[in-house]
Formats: sequence, structure tokens, C-alpha cells
Amino acid sequence: MGITSRIDRGRRVILSAGKGILTRSDWIKYTEWVWSDPEVSLYDKLVDLRGVERIDMTGAETRDAASRIPKAGSLRADYRVAIVAVSDAVFGMSRMYEMLRAGTMGEVRSFRDLDEAREWLGIVEEK
Repeated sequence: MGITSRIDRGRRVILSAGKGILTRSDWIKYTEWVWSDPEVSLYDKLVDLRGVERIDMTGAETRDAASRIPKAGSLRADYRVAIVAVSDAVFGMSRMYEMLRAGTMGEVRSFRDLDEAREWLGIVEEK
């Protein structure tokens, strides 16, 4: 079903949510969209995968997805990516992606709790 996103320019964050079965194509489209705007690409990102049943990507495809992010040092980037997943399989894939992103721009961390991810990003819940 893919990933839907919206940009919160006031808080400088991209809020995204995945649903159903997430494919390599879905993830590539998401990352290409994120990197299409140089200013917005450096915003923090909250990727909510609690609605994802499974990720239909091999380990090699996950490595390929991680390799598409510019390497650290090519640009100065001090942003964070919080990935939230509740199922063991989706959380495991997010942890693999987190490890593969080491040495690229930004800091990635996987969470099982949305509130913890928001806290790490410094996003205050709107009332």
C-alpha cells in the first residue's frame, strides 16, 4: 500500500506512515521524494510503520535502499530519522536499515513506541 507523508515546515519534520505491505519500490519512491527538495531533505523524519504488516524486501534490497542516502561528509546534515514499528519482523528490518545507515547522513533510530520516537525527535504532540 505504500507510504504517505506530509511536511510540517513549522517543526521542520516530515511525518510519514506506512500501511499494508511495504515494498522496495515504496521505499525508493519515499526516499526519492524526500531527497527531491534540498531544504526539506534535511528535516527530521518520523516514519510510522505501525500499520505495516510486513516489509517485502530482501537484505540486499535493504542494503541498496540504505546506500542511496548521501554519505556523511558530502553534505553537513544534523537531522534524525525515527522509525516506529511494533511487529518483530518490521522492527527487525528497521534495525537492519538503521545499522546500514551508519556512516551516512543523519542519525537513524528504531523504536517500538511512537511517543518515545516523538520525544527523541523533540516533537511535541499537537493538542
